[in-house]
Amino acid sequence: MASITFSFYCIISPMPMQKTKIIATIGPSSSQIEVLKGMIAEGMSIARLNFSHGTIGEKMEQIEMIRRASYELGIRLGLMSDLQGPEVRTHMGKKELKIEDGDLVTVSGKEGIGEIKIKPSSVLRGLEPDDELYIDEGRIRLRVREVDGELLKCEVIQGGLVRDKRSVHASKPFELRGLTEEDKEAIKASISKGVDFIALSFVKSAEDVIEAMEFMRSISEEPPAIISKIETKEAVERIREILDVSYGIMVARGDLGVELPLQEVPKIQKKLIRLANQNAKPVITATEMLESMTQSPIPTRAEVTDVYNAILDGSDAIMLSAETAIGKYPVLSVRWMRIIAEMAESSLESRLDFPVDKIPSFIGKAAVEASEILKCPVIFCFTYSGYTARHVARHRPKARIIALSSNKRTSQLLTLTWGVETIDVTGDLDEALSYALSYCMDRGILSEEDRIVVTYGHPHGEAKTNTLRILSVRELQRAGTPKPSE
Repeated sequence: MASITFSFYCIISPMPMQKTKIIATIGPSSSQIEVLKGMIAEGMSIARLNFSHGTIGEKMEQIEMIRRASYELGIRLGLMSDLQGPEVRTHMGKKELKIEDGDLVTVSGKEGIGEIKIKPSSVLRGLEPDDELYIDEGRIRLRVREVDGELLKCEVIQGGLVRDKRSVHASKPFELRGLTEEDKEAIKASISKGVDFIALSFVKSAEDVIEAMEFMRSISEEPPAIISKIETKEAVERIREILDVSYGIMVARGDLGVELPLQEVPKIQKKLIRLANQNAKPVITATEMLESMTQSPIPTRAEVTDVYNAILDGSDAIMLSAETAIGKYPVLSVRWMRIIAEMAESSLESRLDFPVDKIPSFIGKAAVEASEILKCPVIFCFTYSGYTARHVARHRPKARIIALSSNKRTSQLLTLTWGVETIDVTGDLDEALSYALSYCMDRGILSEEDRIVVTYGHPHGEAKTNTLRILSVRELQRAGTPKPSE
C-alpha cells in the first residue's frame, strides 16, 4: 500500500471554528510566542506582515516566531507579506505637529524646509493652488494656496495631529506605480522565507500585477500568490482585468475612502466582493474592522455590524490591522472576529446563482447542491491546484469543505479560501480517501449514518475535476473503502 502522509499543520477539528478566514497583522503587540499561540488558537488563519512599518530584519524574525507558534500548536497557518508600494507618506521622524482649522502650514519634500515633510518629494511638483492634500486616510485636509519652488503653502481645512509615516493623497492622482526598490527587497526576503501571499499595494492595472509576478518568477519557480489591494479609483475601474491576473483581491477601504467619496465605499465593497465570488477568487475585507479594540476590550456595535455584513457580502477573509499589531488586546480582537463570524455564518444561505462555464465549476456547484439536498456533512475535494475547492467554497455550503491535496503549496494557499480545510495526502485516490474518512470518523466529524460528497478527476492525477460521487460512510467501511471510480 502506498504511504499516506498527514501534515501536522492540518486544521481539522471535532468542533469546527469559523469558516471565514481571519487575517491578523503582526506587530509589537503580537510579537511574543504566547500571544501568537493565543491568536492562532482563537482562529487566526493567516499572519500578515506589514512592510510599511519596521525593518525587513524584524519581519524575518517575526516569521520565525510565527512558524514556531504554528508548529507547536500543530495548526496550519498562512503567511502574507503586505508591501508598502509606491506610497506617499509623511516623514516627521519623532516630531508631531498639531494643526487646527484655518492655520497656514508649509509642506515640502526637501530636508530643512517646511513644517510637514512628504516623500517622495517628486509627487508635490505637479500640485497647483486649490489642489488638496489628504493626510492620514483623509483625517487631515490641506488646501494649496501658493507654490514657492519646493515649498507648498497650505491652509488647514481639517486639522489634527500630523505624525510620522501617515498616508498622503491628493485631489489629483499622484503619478506613482510599479515596484519600488524597497518592495523588491521585501519580496526577495519573503520568498526566502517561503511566504504564501504577497499583497500588492496601489495596483492600478493588470500591468502592475504582471510586472510583480515577472519579478517574483525571476527569483522563484513557485512564487507567492499575488493579492491585489484595491485602493485606488483606477483599480476599481479596471477591476475585471486585475482579477484576471491576480490570485485574489483585498478591499482596502482606508485608501478607497480617500480616493473616492466616503459614502460610495459600501457600494464598491459589495461590488468587488461579488465579482471576486463570481470568479472564485479569494477576497479580503480590510481596514478599521474592529479599530476601537486597539484601546477597548470589546468592539463597538457598529464594528460588529460591519464585520457581520462583510461576511454576508461574501468575504473569504476579514482582516485585523492596528488591532493586533499595536493594540492592547490582540488575542481578544481575534476572538471577537471569530465570534462575529460564527454568528454571521449561522445566517448565511448557500448561493447557487453564480454562472458555471467549465466542468470543474459545474462539479463544484453540483457538489454543493447534492450536499444540501442529501444533508451530507462533508464535501471532499481532491485538488492539485485548489481550483475545485474554490469553486465549491464560493457557493457557501453548509457542509464542511475538506480539500485533499498532494500539493503542499496549494494547501497553504487554501488558508485564504472561505470554509476550506486541508489534508495533505500522497498515494492513490482510494487510499487518500480512506485515510481522510478514518481521520474524520475518529474526530466525530462523520458518523456511520452519514453520506459524503466526493469530487475528483478521472483518471486520478491526470485529469481536471470531472467526477462527482455520493458515497455512504457505512458502505465504504463495510467494503473497505473501495475506489470511488468503481
